[in-house]
Amino acid sequence: PPGAPSDGCARLVRLAHSRGVRALVDTAGPQLAAALEARPDVATPNLAEAEGVLRGPETLPVEDASTEARPRALEAASEFVARGAGTAAVTAGSAGVAVATGSERRWVDAARVVLSNPIGAGDPLVAALVGTLERGEDLHRAVLIGVAAAAASVETNVAGVVDPERVQAIVGELGG
Repeated sequence: PPGAPSDGCARLVRLAHSRGVRALVDTAGPQLAAALEARPDVATPNLAEAEGVLRGPETLPVEDASTEARPRALEAASEFVARGAGTAAVTAGSAGVAVATGSERRWVDAARVVLSNPIGAGDPLVAALVGTLERGEDLHRAVLIGVAAAAASVETNVAGVVDPERVQAIVGELGG
């Protein structure tokens, strides 16, 4: 939130770990940079947020449909893991999501849906990712469900509204 200390997320990550709880960080700027040093279990920036931390604010924007989105997001996800994240999921809008861990790099294409409102798609992605991991499912399934939740969200006129049945249908379309 505005006015929070620049190391606020890092403090929360350390607190979570001290209590034996996993921590997911979904923020940007100095908060995100500081949180990486605290070694979050998962970091979920979008491509602009990730490159802002890695390369500074002078980073060139990239269109989701550009052929640059995938390699840039994969590189950013790998760099986030190298800098401390256990897993990094770097979203690249309608292109998809780059996922990196210490042992793998993977790309998940975004679902093809009719766009109604792109605002807030990252929040359903993160919520579905967290919920799926908390149910004990593996990372690949959690990312697929997250991508499906984001896609279902952008089909609605209201940011963050997700139809669970639509999410399951999109998971099936994605091969999950």
